[in-house]
Amino acid sequence: MPNPPTPQDWSANRSADAIDDPILRGEDLLRRQLLTFGGGVFRNQALVGVEWVQGSDLSGLNFIGCTLTGADFSRCNLRNSSFAGSRFVVAVFMCADAEGADFTKAIGPASDFMAANLRAARFVGASFVHSDFRGTDLRGADFTGAVLSESRFCAANLEGANLTDAIVDGVDFTGATMPDGTLFRKPAEEPIALPVAKDAA
Repeated sequence: MPNPPTPQDWSANRSADAIDDPILRGEDLLRRQLLTFGGGVFRNQALVGVEWVQGSDLSGLNFIGCTLTGADFSRCNLRNSSFAGSRFVVAVFMCADAEGADFTKAIGPASDFMAANLRAARFVGASFVHSDFRGTDLRGADFTGAVLSESRFCAANLEGANLTDAIVDGVDFTGATMPDGTLFRKPAEEPIALPVAKDAA
């Protein structure tokens, strides 16, 4: 059986007069990715409207410092892929298998990870405010120093996840399994003691 071709770093193959951040449309990017059997490396690219066929195998693909606008990775295999330092504008990862993926220092407000597999994924220093993690498998994920304000983690599984120094103000953990393996419970509200009139009987 012939060996697959060596993964290529497309950023190193650009022509001398190429601009720093070329825009790659979905068809061109998909064609390049398929040629590398999921091992492509894209650096500092601006990717617009990239939508893969559901179930596409993109495992091991690397987007380093890219800007992805309107990218849809729904139900794709993104295992061990890297989006480190990238920016997302309206990104969708619904039901994607992104176990072990790296989102270190990525920025993606309002991203949709609903029902995705993000076990052991890294979100260290990332910012995903107003994002949707409902029903997501986040066991063993690392959110150290991540900004997650106003995001939704309803019914997510965070067992074993690391939330050290993460900013979680306004986050909805309703029904979620927390890092210690227990179900999230809202802090008990202290009863308000009302003054009683002296002549009250």
